[in-house]
Amino acid sequence: MSQVLTLTPTMLEAYSRCPSLYSSRYVVRQRSSEPPSPALARGNAAHAVLAELFDLFCGSGAFPLDLYDRVATRLPREPYDSDTAHAADVDEIVRWVKGALHDFDGTARVVAVEEWLEYQHRGADGRPLFKLRCRLDLVLRHDDGTITVVNWKSSSSGRTDPIATMCATVVAGATYGVNREIQAATVFLPVGLTVTEVLTREQRQAAWREIRRLAQAIDTDRTWQPLSNALCPYCPRFHHDCPLHPQPLEDDSMRDWLEGAGEAAG
Repeated sequence: MSQVLTLTPTMLEAYSRCPSLYSSRYVVRQRSSEPPSPALARGNAAHAVLAELFDLFCGSGAFPLDLYDRVATRLPREPYDSDTAHAADVDEIVRWVKGALHDFDGTARVVAVEEWLEYQHRGADGRPLFKLRCRLDLVLRHDDGTITVVNWKSSSSGRTDPIATMCATVVAGATYGVNREIQAATVFLPVGLTVTEVLTREQRQAAWREIRRLAQAIDTDRTWQPLSNALCPYCPRFHHDCPLHPQPLEDDSMRDWLEGAGEAAG
């Protein structure tokens, strides 16, 4: 029996952006040689600290006060040029965390923290077509039965992704029941903005059609052709091994000769 295709929102986003990028990450599994960036370190540290705090809240009903020490422990020193730069980002993440905790009113029940949930989609014959897996940062259950899926983002864009929102809605519905209202709350930590969405029937159907289209394409793709897009300069393959964006030549003596570069004035 062949292995069931398992997809996450990140994998769907990667394929939608560029099939070649998807292949390098999830088929060939090339390791990126790029050093960790402060931006990635900030996001990882914020997620880790918030998960730790809500885990503690589940046991004690309160949040600890030593936020600075917890953030400093979670934020690695390596990506930073100086202790001053590292300390500044610790302060910034503490501000993010305080904002996220301030938005939590304490009346909802915390039912999951950084938990992987899944939904196995089956065809008409009952055989599995693909499995959708999604890690939910925080799941809350309110007194009226509503489920809120919280996603912490370390960006300031304020833009949500309907595919990611749908993935979270699907796995939450599969786990906690589709008879509940499921809302997705995306928290943009740097700006303290929370965008809460409840997908309409039409939005759910459109997003699910796109997820199924991407799943079918991934399952049948064998060429993984690169796709040029606006995010290419931010891709780890840009100017490395992407055929659409080859490494620029450091020395082009023929061009210099043709264009007269470096020639003495006659």
